[in-house]
Amino acid sequence: MTFFLPCVLSTAQLGLLFPYEGALYNWTYRTLGTFWGFFASFCAWLPGILALVSGFGTAITYLQGLHQGWLTAPWQQGAVLTILILLGTALTVQPLRVLQRVLNFTVCLLLLALLLITAAAFAWLLTGRASATPFGHLSDWRPGPDNFVLFGFLVQSYLGTEVPLAMAGEIPPGNADTSSAPIYVGAACSSSPATFSPPSPCS
Repeated sequence: MTFFLPCVLSTAQLGLLFPYEGALYNWTYRTLGTFWGFFASFCAWLPGILALVSGFGTAITYLQGLHQGWLTAPWQQGAVLTILILLGTALTVQPLRVLQRVLNFTVCLLLLALLLITAAAFAWLLTGRASATPFGHLSDWRPGPDNFVLFGFLVQSYLGTEVPLAMAGEIPPGNADTSSAPIYVGAACSSSPATFSPPSPCS
């Protein structure tokens, strides 16, 4: 959370200084010039392509977790991955009204999952069980084979905050009421259970 707050404050300040559409490209272009504006936009666009495949790969992992016999062959995983990418592509060409309804429903599911995970983490600790992830020593915080999954979730959680922050920073000129939008987005993202590394009730 400590390194995330400067990002929130910086986004809010940039949104006030350059209240125009374009977010990262606009800010970088106006401060560093044409080349770095393009470079920043490219760096923001490329992870989206990789995140698409990574997200669908995570869905395959979840399906395999439901049943050990599912999607064991590489060709099965490739087929499901292809189907998911095609479904995602078909969704992007739908009218904005349809897409908005799908996104609203998805946000509701995400909030429900967030509440359930938070409740499970607190229930796990309040019933007297120890944290499944040790944090008592400094060596426990070093990335290693034992905690790659935990650090992966933390990094993925923070990477997902970049887009809402940038979009919140696109403040229309003359609309001062939305100037605090990055602060609200940052507060919501910082209050995520992943920020505080909740225990994983898996063991």
